[in-house]
Amino acid sequence: MESQQELEWAEAQKIVLSENLVAAAKQQLLFLAEVDRNRGLYDDGPLLHIAIYRYLLLPLILSI
Repeated sequence: MESQQELEWAEAQKIVLSENLVAAAKQQLLFLAEVDRNRGLYDDGPLLHIAIYRYLLLPLILSI
């Protein structure tokens, strides 16, 4: 009887990748670099508070 790890390995080998992983990783790094250059996107600053208000709190308030 095969071990659980061997069964999982055999199952994982059946996965077909339709994406070039190197190209996808490079694209991800470019995206993260862009976010890093625009700290307002993730810092706890006014942009984040405005987005929370606009997309989370305002619809909730309007639905009451």
